[in-house]
Amino acid sequence: MDTRQSKAARRGALAQEMAASYLRLRGLEILDHNRRAQGGEIDLLAREGRCLVFVEVRLRGERAWTTASASIDTRKRQRLRSCARGLLAGRDDLRWPARELRFDVVAIDLEEGGCRLEHLRGVEI
Repeated sequence: MDTRQSKAARRGALAQEMAASYLRLRGLEILDHNRRAQGGEIDLLAREGRCLVFVEVRLRGERAWTTASASIDTRKRQRLRSCARGLLAGRDDLRWPARELRFDVVAIDLEEGGCRLEHLRGVEI
């Protein structure tokens, strides 16, 4: 495995763990990590009350051209929608009475000496 890919994979895993910890502290139950379906992947699946939450975790370094929250383009949105539909079709455990659906983004921007985490709830995908 290429060292750069390995470093990027480690950073991504750490960002997801940071996001999952943050969401747990905010009262969400993490149901699953890295679920693939129909050509896409949902980073985190969570539950908040009756709401099933699809969470996209974005990480950007100090020298990035754009912020983590601004990095979700049209193509990524389409893959997230498709993946969510595939997951819902194939998993009975994701169905419960009066279930609502929501897409959230946890955006993490690395800054000198730390990071900034932003939780965007109910993002239009």
